[in-house]
Amino acid sequence: MNKKSIIYLILTTIFFVFLGLYLQKEQSQTYQQAQTGRFLFEKTNLEGTKIGKIIVKNQNMQVTLSMQNKFWRVKEADDYFADILSVNMLIHGINTSKIAMVYDKEPPQDSKNEFEISTYDTKNQLLDSIVIGKKINNYYYAQEKNTKKSYMVSGDFALSNQLRHWLQQPLLSLLEKNIQTVILVSKTGQQLAFKPEGMQNFYNTYQQKTNIVSFLDKFVNFTYLNVKNISNTPLKDVEKNRAIIIYTDTGIIYNISLYKIEDDYWIEPEMQISKLPLKAGYSYYKDSKMLYNGWAFKIDRQLGSFLNTYNIR
Repeated sequence: MNKKSIIYLILTTIFFVFLGLYLQKEQSQTYQQAQTGRFLFEKTNLEGTKIGKIIVKNQNMQVTLSMQNKFWRVKEADDYFADILSVNMLIHGINTSKIAMVYDKEPPQDSKNEFEISTYDTKNQLLDSIVIGKKINNYYYAQEKNTKKSYMVSGDFALSNQLRHWLQQPLLSLLEKNIQTVILVSKTGQQLAFKPEGMQNFYNTYQQKTNIVSFLDKFVNFTYLNVKNISNTPLKDVEKNRAIIIYTDTGIIYNISLYKIEDDYWIEPEMQISKLPLKAGYSYYKDSKMLYNGWAFKIDRQLGSFLNTYNIR
């Protein structure tokens, strides 16, 4: 091979190398443009409302949300009802998140593994499985679990890593003005505070004014730590420490059994209805009794101790 042929061969090789690099760059840019603006949970968005299950997990917890009879339930809490606001926020993030930028290489290690979100259709077939990372400048790192493709995405994924925040809260939200009578029953006897018709003050069994504001304040925003189906607890074999019965002006009655098991406190609430309830009370009873009857709730120890020792004077 003469010198001229060698030079020609070298130039041709260089040309094709640069052509390959150019085409690779063009292909990468074309892929970037095609992906930018695409829904992150693409298959989920195509399914629309046909979502049967969503799993959210990280290193500390897993929440399995399943649609049952038009209600979202939490598997890890014996299929208790999920918090509507938390679920709506999650679904909004899934439905609106879009790809803003494609990563050609692995994103920074400390940006990954905040949450893994997997969506399933009503036949329990996996749709999307996305790892959501940290939020940087209004965007989140994200990675498709199966393909390992990485992106920066829009959306709102400010999700809680505590199971109790995914459960329907608060359990009770009662205002003093709506409470008519409070009865406390324990081994030592019965205590009573009632509000005579047309009056704002409470009176005890001695017909004396009594101040039970500190007690009633606990029920304005009454939350819990965990919940189980009553059949999955030892409460049926444990003697209750106290019964708390609250009558409201709509005819709703909350009959709450308080238990102390070692150092923990549990309550078993039962929603009841009076014989002559208001129409609004009866409607609320029909729609809400499923949140109470048949469930046991673990509550904060300090709150449990207060309810167990409080006395109406």
